[in-house]
Amino acid sequence: MQDMKPTASFKKITVNIICCLYILLFVYAAFSKIIDFESFQIQLGKSPIIDAFAIPLSFLVPLIEIGIALLLISTQYRFIALLCSLGLMTAFSIYIIIILNWSYYVPCSCGGILEKLGWTEHLVFNMAFIVIALVGLLFIKSETAIGIQKSLQGYNIVTPTRFVLILFLTMLLSSALVFGLYITSDRGSHRNNAFQRHFPPQSPGLVNAIELKYNSFYIAGISDGSIFLGNTTAPLYALAVDTLLKNVTPLDFSLIEHTKNRQFNSLQFRVLDSVYFLSDRSIPAIFKGTIGNWTATEIPGKFPSFSSIEPISRNALGLVVNDRVTKEDEIAVMMIDGVPNLKINPELLVKQVDGVFDTDGILLYNQELNKIIYVYYYRNQYVITDDSAKFISKGVTIDTVTTATVKVTKNKSKNETTVAGVPVIINADAATYGNFLFIKSNRLGKSEPDRVLKQASIVDIYNLSRKRYAFSFYLYDYNNEKVRSFAVYGNLLVVLTNNHLVTYRLDSRLF
Repeated sequence: MQDMKPTASFKKITVNIICCLYILLFVYAAFSKIIDFESFQIQLGKSPIIDAFAIPLSFLVPLIEIGIALLLISTQYRFIALLCSLGLMTAFSIYIIIILNWSYYVPCSCGGILEKLGWTEHLVFNMAFIVIALVGLLFIKSETAIGIQKSLQGYNIVTPTRFVLILFLTMLLSSALVFGLYITSDRGSHRNNAFQRHFPPQSPGLVNAIELKYNSFYIAGISDGSIFLGNTTAPLYALAVDTLLKNVTPLDFSLIEHTKNRQFNSLQFRVLDSVYFLSDRSIPAIFKGTIGNWTATEIPGKFPSFSSIEPISRNALGLVVNDRVTKEDEIAVMMIDGVPNLKINPELLVKQVDGVFDTDGILLYNQELNKIIYVYYYRNQYVITDDSAKFISKGVTIDTVTTATVKVTKNKSKNETTVAGVPVIINADAATYGNFLFIKSNRLGKSEPDRVLKQASIVDIYNLSRKRYAFSFYLYDYNNEKVRSFAVYGNLLVVLTNNHLVTYRLDSRLF
């Protein structure tokens, strides 16, 4: 029977091809970073894992990639070079796994063609290169007749046990390095021992849950016993789910436009009572319809550039608009019962750094109190206005961060202003109902163990009339899935995870 083992010639050709692929990859990746070095450095600074080391890594990574590519050219050092390639690709892969599974923010730090890949596709790409590195190392180890005797003898890895041990240690150390960076960077943004939370004896009780087919849904509003879910990837498709989570009704929108041939990029669905709105901030355009009739008509008129929209009545909208000159965010109310009439209050949002990123936050409308509430992301504050954007009061959360930790930089190559580094998020999400403001926090207080954030989300409750903190509760992960967003409807807490819609019952004695 003919021997099916690869020949020395086949191994040599395969190793040469693998090395050429790695040389092309590393040279291309390194020079893509160097050519647009400013953008690369900024993107590294946005990473929730390596932001503290962005400056040295922005120089080190391209140098390592070029260094490995040079070593791969020489047959004498190919074993060492492929071993380094294996370690580097393992580190990149572990980084992506952490980003996809445990990071609240997904940055991009790749250049060129690789930037077009999604993170999952990028992970598959990296895993493929890990496999071919292992194949190349195996062929080099098993065949000494292809011109690399010195590297084999120098590292004495002839025995299979030592060979496997070196591969294992290389991948383990690379993984440990990335995990070490993650643990180091993650602790600082989530820990604040300066405040103390109070917890009632009972947490919200689970009522029901249903599985969703897609992870692109968001809560558009709750009205008349129905939970409405919009969809980011299919903006003209939505769901209506009764609050018992028994009946799911698909909704298909159609649009009556005043101006044709426009490409809508970010249609957002919002519901209030018997009306709904579809808005696209990239155009900008706003459509209005009545629940039950899913053909929405475009509201005529010219709208300002806006980043957030929240209906406050059938004929009025609360907005966060962008000033044309300063580019700063401002809260406004727009009447749409005739020609759109915009009332802007430029004094509501307090600038600390740039007036754009540092004032970023969550726009809410409390229908029971007829008040607009704006919760800052990066500081322990919120603002309350009436339904005409007139200032009423401001409040503070129990966190002690009063100044937004936002660093802004100018990317000259792209002529744009962007955030440098990862700002510390104080108020991650918010909802309001009745006399209460619910804020989701990722920050640990006194005596709260680190494991809490691995098992649950923290929700802090504030009494709006008294303008003070009331209590908190832990919302434990459902099916090992974190809370993506939530809303409150009476004593019903509606939670959206990656793949589930979940309802909880709030203790009426506490509210």
